[in-house]
Amino acid sequence: MQSNVRKLTCLTRKNTIKLVVFAFCLFFFTPVFSSETIGDYKYSYLTIQADVSVVKVDDKLMMYWRFHNGSTWDNEMVEISEEGQTRLVQKTERRFGEYFLRDKDGNLGVYDDQGHITTMEMVK
Repeated sequence: MQSNVRKLTCLTRKNTIKLVVFAFCLFFFTPVFSSETIGDYKYSYLTIQADVSVVKVDDKLMMYWRFHNGSTWDNEMVEISEEGQTRLVQKTERRFGEYFLRDKDGNLGVYDDQGHITTMEMVK
């Protein structure tokens, strides 16, 4: 009986050591970043619906889309101030000249080369 207790104690110590080493590595090697949510929005146009979040992660401004069919899309954005409004433009290629204008109420207008498409209202 004593040998079984010794084996169990030994196994418990080994597992504890492994757990401590794992926790240390997880803490030490996990990248630390700061994020700030700029706004959460509801997008609805024709049959397309999505939840949209604009988040500042470290020094990048990101726009995350979660479509109601389960798919996702994200893109890094660039902020440009114009005439009292903030224009958000995709950092990568924009095939149709898409951009977003944030108005004084915090809502995002969705635009392309042809003009205004829709407005995403901020979720409060």
